[in-house]
Formats: sequence, structure tokens, C-alpha cells
Amino acid sequence: MNPMRHAILAVVIGAALAACATAGVYDDVTAWWHLDWADSGAITTSAQASNEIRDQRRWGDNVGYKATGVNGTPEWTNVGVPELGPAGGRTLGGRALVLDDSVGSEGFEVNNLSVTNDATLLTRIKWDGSIAHGGAATVYSNGFGWSADKGWMLRIVGTGQPQFYHGKGRTITASGLTLTPDTWYDLAVVLDENDANDTITFYRGSAGGVVEIAENIVDSFNGEVNSTTTRVGYEGGNYKYFGGQLENIALWDRALSANEVLEALTAPQAIWEVGIDNGTSDDMAGEWLTDADYYLGDPWGQMRRAVTASADEIRVHFDLTAEQAEHSFLFSFEPFYSRTFDISLNDVLIGSYTSTANSVFELELPWTLHLMGETDNVLELRYTEGSQWMSYDWQKLEMLDDQAPEPATLSLLGFGALALVRRRRR
Repeated sequence: MNPMRHAILAVVIGAALAACATAGVYDDVTAWWHLDWADSGAITTSAQASNEIRDQRRWGDNVGYKATGVNGTPEWTNVGVPELGPAGGRTLGGRALVLDDSVGSEGFEVNNLSVTNDATLLTRIKWDGSIAHGGAATVYSNGFGWSADKGWMLRIVGTGQPQFYHGKGRTITASGLTLTPDTWYDLAVVLDENDANDTITFYRGSAGGVVEIAENIVDSFNGEVNSTTTRVGYEGGNYKYFGGQLENIALWDRALSANEVLEALTAPQAIWEVGIDNGTSDDMAGEWLTDADYYLGDPWGQMRRAVTASADEIRVHFDLTAEQAEHSFLFSFEPFYSRTFDISLNDVLIGSYTSTANSVFELELPWTLHLMGETDNVLELRYTEGSQWMSYDWQKLEMLDDQAPEPATLSLLGFGALALVRRRRR
């Protein structure tokens, strides 16, 4: 094995927040668990797991990947879950799944998912420092079978270092990227199978937006798997389980580039975002399954995916920080049909519009409207064309990079001039 190459990149979180970063790298993600489904408490049955631990790119029962079994009694928490991840990406649900190794091999299983050959795994994680039976804390197991000499795992060893374990006893340890217990990290591993020049690259995002990279060139990685079984939080049986918290996990069936990994670590930057740009409205529940009101932090499945004549509005409720409230915003969504609709903000009509099918609709909401405060903001879409529905793939609200001028500057410019200024995103 060639010597490991080690480099450091920095992402300035403040700049990332002000920019309008997209989540495009997630458009082709194989599975993406936000682990933000339940409000609180323990998961007690497999039936609950199929709904509570699910790949939230899709809502329908027959699409996406969801837990087919749960070990132990893992619990949900929103205590100490950061609004921003260590590398700068926002958390989408504000919750995490707590796995406690003191009560056995807690975790969940997905028995119809594995990836072969190239792959990328990314997770936001807080390890409690424990090492279970077997000398490692397993975060993720992809079709692993030791006796079959196939599959791979991402785990943490006693030194606190991430380790990639594959086949029958082969390991690659991320030297220099030690995880401190009870500390949040963004952690990724990229597997690029290329004959004798296989590359295993670790990324660790830590507080302050610093991303460190440890790259290994090996000639032994085989991307074959032993089964179509994914396990999160344990290897198998009562063995090598993980203790701590998991906020999200994303898996790709390809090797992301360094720039794509950094994009994934710092996305999304939206104030709120519902759905993923994947060409399906199944991200959200059917219009007959929920009421018209969605509260920021609720699971995506509680968001309407369509506006109909019988339920003709969607309202998103959200709060802002004082700093956010001083910015302009961009609201956008992608509908499947050409329809007419109204947009209102805090019960004030912004305007009436007609969408274009399968095209992104964008509308800037300038600070000059003086309509948004720090609490109890409501953005409403209202259907205005009878007997037909408007269905959409995703919608989001982003903070633009320009702030309101100071009051003295405002008085000089005048309201009429300001209302015509179109602010540009970085």
C-alpha cells in the first residue's frame, strides 16, 4: 500500500450560509436517511421502523429504502442536534437517532440495499467513545460477509480513528483524522475501484468548517458484496456495535469527486427545503393524507405534494434568526403542470403567477417587503385554477447574500427605487 496522502481544506461557514449552495449532488443519491422521522422516544417494533426509519427521498411504500428490522431500542432526540453540521450544511429535521451500545447491538437493517464497486458513504455523527466487543464501533455495514471475503464496513477503532474494513480482515485506517468522543463530525468515505490503484478517501468535517482529507491508494479493494443487506450501527448479531448519535446517512453507488463531497457536506443551505430534485412528487404525502399546514422540522412526509380544488392551499410555517430576517430571500419550487397560483407571505398577497410544467419557478422576496420577522412566518401557495391540480417535486426558501441597508441609507435611496432592485445570488 502506498503512503497515505493527507491534505486540509477549509470551508468558511459564514460564507457558505450567505451563498445559495444547491443540493444537486443529492439528486442521484442511492439512499438518504435523515433520521428525523419521530418526535421522541424509542422505536419498539419492526412495523414502526418501516415508517420511522426511511429513505426520505421517496414517500410511497414501494419506493425508496426503509428499515426492515430494528435491534434493541434506539431512541430519537433533538437535544444537542446542531442547526448546522460541522462542515456547514443545515440539518433538515433537527433530530438524531441515538444508539446505546450498553444494551446490545442497537441499530437498524435494510435487507434490500447494497452497492457494489464504486461507492460513497456520508454521515453526520457523534460517537460516545465506546468500543464494543470485537474492538470497533461499526457505523455502516454494506453487504459484509467475513467468511465470504466480501463487502465492507465503516467503523471507528479504539484510537478514535475512522477505519474502512473490507473482505476478510483488510483494513485502511484514516491516520490523523481522530474523532473526539461526544463531538459532532461530518464523515465521508469514497471508494474508487480501479484495479491496482484503488482509492479509499476519508473526509472529516469538524467544527468551524474545516474539512480534512486522508487518501489511500491500495490494490486490494474488491467491491463485491456478500448479500443485499445494509446494517447501520452494528456489524451483525451482538457484535461490534456503535454508541452515539446519527443525524443523517447518505449512500451513493458511485465515487464522488472531492468537490462533490464538499458540496454534499455543506448542503443544503436553504432556510427550509422540502423534497429533492429527483423528478417525483412522492417526496411528500398525497394531498388527501395531510392538512394544509407544514411546520419546519416536521418530516417531509407530512408535507402536501399537490394542491387541489378541494384542498387549495399549502402553508409553510417557519422562524428566522435576527440575522436571517435582515436578508432578501428566494422562494422556488418545481411543478409538474402549468397552473395559476397565488403566493402570500404572512397573509399579504405577494402576487399571482402561472407556473411552467417541469421548470423551476423562482421568486425573490426582497427585505423591502418588511413582512418577515423572527417568529411565526407563513408562506402560502394557493391554487386559483378550478378543477385541476398543481403537483410539485420540491420547494425551498433560500437566504440571499445581501442585507438590508442601514436605516440612514434606506432613507437616501427611497422606497420606490429599492422596490425595483433585483438582487443577484452569488
